[in-house]
Amino acid sequence: MDDLRIELEANEERQIIALCGEIDLATAPQVRAALKSVCESGAESIVLDLSGVTFLDSVGLSELISAVQTCGEHTAELSIVTNPVIQKLLEITGLVSALPLQT
Repeated sequence: MDDLRIELEANEERQIIALCGEIDLATAPQVRAALKSVCESGAESIVLDLSGVTFLDSVGLSELISAVQTCGEHTAELSIVTNPVIQKLLEITGLVSALPLQT
């Protein structure tokens, strides 16, 4: 099993949460905690960068939907960056239109 690495980067315009590895039942709480922490810091614009994600299961998909809700509760604008594998998964599951994907 691959671990998940979370890197946080902030600049004047936005906060970036870059994820590398697998998002599954074991690592989803880490993703949730990182996003909650960034939202509670008062960030107005958050980028969830999934370009380094190698695996995303149903729990990971659920975390993406929760991320949208969490950011909405904190009035933070969220955008999600994917890679071709994750993009294809989002298309297959029909979540492309439900998530704020960055083009």
